[in-house]
Amino acid sequence: MGQFSRYVERSLEPPRAAARVINALILVAVTVQAVSTRRLEDILLAAFLVGMLVPAGISSQGFTRLTARMKAHPVLASVYLALLLTCGGFALLAHFLSRRTSLLAAVGLALVSVVVSQIARRRGARVVRVRLLRGVRRPRPQSAALRGASP
Repeated sequence: MGQFSRYVERSLEPPRAAARVINALILVAVTVQAVSTRRLEDILLAAFLVGMLVPAGISSQGFTRLTARMKAHPVLASVYLALLLTCGGFALLAHFLSRRTSLLAAVGLALVSVVVSQIARRRGARVVRVRLLRGVRRPRPQSAALRGASP
């Protein structure tokens, strides 16, 4: 490496089996809490965490496959993200606000987030196409003065 390699902060990636076990333990703990308390906030938090942690728990490539499917089916991806963001937002906001206010805020934030992400995704695809087209050099027509032609 280089002379500064000892100063570079390295991140530790846990073994895949350990990550799966931790995901399973979190899901079991949250599900048991949701069943025992039977509060709407806990049930939606469990649904949110199931939606987030199950793809990684099934396979190590779970998020990669989920992302590929979401790119292939943007309408289903929008519905999935809206439900996921609504559940998570409500579960978090319910601790600070009333149920009705937190539900309205979570639904609003989720819908705005999904619409903005779809607009950004479409603009991003358009920008990539434009950049690809700009990368192609086309010969420019030269004026007669630049070609050396006499009048």
